[in-house]
Amino acid sequence: MKESPTLSREGSLLKEALLRYVAGEVPLWPHLPLDFSALTPFQRAVLDALALVRHGTLTTYGELAATVGSPGGAQAVGGVMGRNPFPLLYPCHRVVGSNGALTGFSATGGLEMKAFLLKHEGGAELLKKKEPPIRQPSLFDYITKT
Repeated sequence: MKESPTLSREGSLLKEALLRYVAGEVPLWPHLPLDFSALTPFQRAVLDALALVRHGTLTTYGELAATVGSPGGAQAVGGVMGRNPFPLLYPCHRVVGSNGALTGFSATGGLEMKAFLLKHEGGAELLKKKEPPIRQPSLFDYITKT
């Protein structure tokens, strides 16, 4: 795809931010005239809270739900992440499961892409610091051993 010879001011600022991001620097995302008209107030609140998750940091679906006043709404937040119309600008890849697990990434490349983006931003180290929960044996485990 060939770049337009004349970018708008917003286009130039977005290009600059993307180049910084690709170079491994913290991008300065510009304020863009994005269309949020198809979003519910809850979806918009989740994206607004998500925009505050800083480069190189992580949050969980539950923490994000609590931030927008919906404790226990982790699944609803996951639904918003799955329909995020502006990835990177609204960094849904920085949202992980309550145990730090990479879950629910609907963008092209799936969880591999999510892991790549986190590694690129330096957030992958945070995943290693979260202790996975101790898995209790299930009835299925006992049945298959006999």
